[in-house]
Amino acid sequence: MHLIRDVYTRNRIYYYLYTIKSVFFRQLDGVTIRGQLLMLIGEALLLCAAWFLFFKKKNTPIRRIIHYYLLMAYAGFILSVTILRRPLGSREKMMNLYIDIGLGRTGYWLWWCLFITFLNVILFIPWGILIGPLFRKKGYLKGIFITTAIGFFTSLMVECIQYKTGTGFFELTDLMTNTIGTFIGAVLALPINRLFRK
Repeated sequence: MHLIRDVYTRNRIYYYLYTIKSVFFRQLDGVTIRGQLLMLIGEALLLCAAWFLFFKKKNTPIRRIIHYYLLMAYAGFILSVTILRRPLGSREKMMNLYIDIGLGRTGYWLWWCLFITFLNVILFIPWGILIGPLFRKKGYLKGIFITTAIGFFTSLMVECIQYKTGTGFFELTDLMTNTIGTFIGAVLALPINRLFRK
């Protein structure tokens, strides 16, 4: 009896791990290391040009320039994962105007939806962390609100571009989970910012 239970448990664990792995690699399908490196180099060149034209005269601290670079680099990564990895018109134009985080589903689709939800939240946490310090002088709560609003509009822009270009669906679930991720990042931004300023 114990042997049957152990085999059943092992098979379930393998099943869940397989589901998570397949979702993860499907979400990164089309994103290449070469493409990301080229994008990072292009962003670095763009920032160098901006530094020579604008920041050098203002004696902008190197810390702020690095912060701008990380912001640009992560914006590029978000675009790569959400839009640029698929050919134009590869997805049917579709709007999913309902929230689906897996509740009410079972088996494979439950874990699929839960992991997609988790990835959508995780994707936007660094976005909130990087945007948050730009509004630190506004006060903690106001900064969180502004950062979360920017995350919402960033996600809305991504969803609209996906719909218009046929590189993805417009999904209300993505909009909600991305905004939650930005909110979490905004909450974490202040302590992280203080840590780096010590």
